[in-house]
Amino acid sequence: MPTESNSATEEADLLRKQIGTARTLLLIVAAATLISALLLLPGLPGASVLENIILTGMLSVIYFILSIWTKRKPYTAILAGLLLLLIAILLDIFWNPFGPLSRWQSKLLTIFLLVLGIGDSKDAQRKMRD
Repeated sequence: MPTESNSATEEADLLRKQIGTARTLLLIVAAATLISALLLLPGLPGASVLENIILTGMLSVIYFILSIWTKRKPYTAILAGLLLLLIAILLDIFWNPFGPLSRWQSKLLTIFLLVLGIGDSKDAQRKMRD
């Protein structure tokens, strides 16, 4: 019977690591989103600065909330983060046709990190249901 106990312990450890990975990736995305906007602030005109800070700050807060949500639904949180990015890019197209090209490094980093977390988070969420 000790092997079953060890196996259950290993499964629980793996689940915690998978959830931790999803949470960490979303926290990195939240920080990178905010930092990318702050780096562009000196080059923005006066009225755009406040709008940029508010919108990017809201996105960062949402990514932070999603990182907390990984405790219950890690895969759903990662997918919601990808959907949030897609919506932000689409809104950016309507606001400014060249908007998706601004801060492209941050957007690529966000996509990369969230796609990186899909596999582990999906496995973790499946384990949580079982």
